[in-house]
Amino acid sequence: MRIDSTHYGWLLFPIMITLSKRAVTRQMHLRGIPSMAQLAEQIGVDPSHLCKLLQGASFTSATLTKIVRVLECNPGDLLKGR
Repeated sequence: MRIDSTHYGWLLFPIMITLSKRAVTRQMHLRGIPSMAQLAEQIGVDPSHLCKLLQGASFTSATLTKIVRVLECNPGDLLKGR
C-alpha cells in the first residue's frame, strides 16, 4: 500500500507501508499458529500470496482486516513504514 503525502498539491514524500514479517511471526506464536501455511489457510489466501505480502507486496485493507482478525491484534501491530 503506497500513500503519497501531499500539501497544496505538491508531493512532500512517499510513505511505503508494508507488513512486518517479524511482527506477524510474533503474533502467530502468541496465538499458537505454527506455520505460514496455516495462517494463509485461516485468512483464506494462497500461501505463496502471503509470502509475497510479507516480502513487501501491496495489499488491500480487506486482506489486512482478515489478517488482524485471525491474529487478534491491531493493524498497527503488524505494519511498518519506510
